[in-house]
Amino acid sequence: MGFRWVMTHLLGEANPTNVSQRLREGYEPVKAEDHPELAYEANAKTGNIEIGGLMLCKMPEDMVQQRTTHYADMTNSQAHSVNSKFTSQSDPRMPLFAEQKSSSSRGSFGNGS
Repeated sequence: MGFRWVMTHLLGEANPTNVSQRLREGYEPVKAEDHPELAYEANAKTGNIEIGGLMLCKMPEDMVQQRTTHYADMTNSQAHSVNSKFTSQSDPRMPLFAEQKSSSSRGSFGNGS
């Protein structure tokens, strides 16, 4: 199982939209009875493990990996699209990228003492 802290409250205000979004993604709240070492952090009403506006949730590891892969693919696709658009607008008379070289040298200061 993969675990994640999900925000339930922000600045004292409940944030049910965030919680419901994570539940739709496949996360489920971790019950205190499943992890007795964290039972002192349990919400008295729900029995879920909650600390300071965060609720511990779990999801099967294969779903976590699929989700990670999906969002990585989306990010790569968007970056490729932006790069393609940017480089297609390049004009040889005024290149967007110019090869610039700089160098640094270490000089001596006095006689070294």
